[in-house]
Amino acid sequence: MSSDTTTPTLSFSTPDVVSCKDAVIVCGVFDGVHKGHQHLIKLACNQAKQHNKRCIILTFDIDPDELMRPAHSEKLMSNEARLYALEHSGADALAVLHFSPECAALSACEFLDSVFADSAPFAIHVGANFRFGAHAQGDNAFLRSWCEERGIQVCVHELFEGEGGVVSASRIRAALQAGNIQLAELLLGHSYELSARVQHGRAQGRTFGIQTANLHIQPAMMLLPEGVYAARCSVDNTCHAPFYSTCSCKGTWYKAAVSLGVSPTFSSEAACTNAALANCEVHILDFSDDIYNSYVRVHFVAHLRALQRFSSTDALIACITNDIAQVKRLV
Repeated sequence: MSSDTTTPTLSFSTPDVVSCKDAVIVCGVFDGVHKGHQHLIKLACNQAKQHNKRCIILTFDIDPDELMRPAHSEKLMSNEARLYALEHSGADALAVLHFSPECAALSACEFLDSVFADSAPFAIHVGANFRFGAHAQGDNAFLRSWCEERGIQVCVHELFEGEGGVVSASRIRAALQAGNIQLAELLLGHSYELSARVQHGRAQGRTFGIQTANLHIQPAMMLLPEGVYAARCSVDNTCHAPFYSTCSCKGTWYKAAVSLGVSPTFSSEAACTNAALANCEVHILDFSDDIYNSYVRVHFVAHLRALQRFSSTDALIACITNDIAQVKRLV
């Protein structure tokens, strides 16, 4: 596409796909790649197969809220995880638009003109709540009008429902914030997870034989309430890349006790050190490898207890020992 600063940069995941021309396009941000998104993508893929067309998912490289509403940005997935999941969701290709202030300033008409310039697709699939263009001025009525003038089919789909309501990223985020992991995963259609690189922490656990992998989770990803959780985790200590990237390493899954948030027992100490950055501590059961700088992927299973301050090391050890026993029973 043009290098003009007002034209969004578009890149494709598959070398033999270089344009949206005559393809079936499905549009969205797709945070969480949840059951509603999966359903929408499947409908677009089905039409593409029926008409011998390619199905292309069109999305942004970042969630627009990260740029437009950074203080209020809440995410079910990192951008890397989201793009990886979309690339492996059954479509023929993933087309990624670079979201920038210039892109955000485009009117609805300018946005469509720039994205599909000289490459009119066969059809465009969107959800009923799809909005686009500066200040979200573009709606599905405008999209239909723009597409009809160019002979492009538009398929607007009602929002997918499940578990007693519409499946949406906001509903899943609310479920997680209420600590309802089970509902969140039913709506997602896959495990809820966090992943990050292991960094150095307080090393306090070493002194009483309970080592932890210390992770820093971005604030926008901290949706679950602070507390201790039973979880499964996988460690990649070979390629040193995010799990949701080009890395093909799968890893072995281990049982884990996970502390989310900064422990009140060590909060004053953490505030004076780099350990303050570690807001997720993962104790991996039956595991003793050196995994600094590796990536750990955590699937949450159940909430065990709130974070609490301990008056002594013995009381802390006794509580953690009980946490580990619960993890063995639940995971």
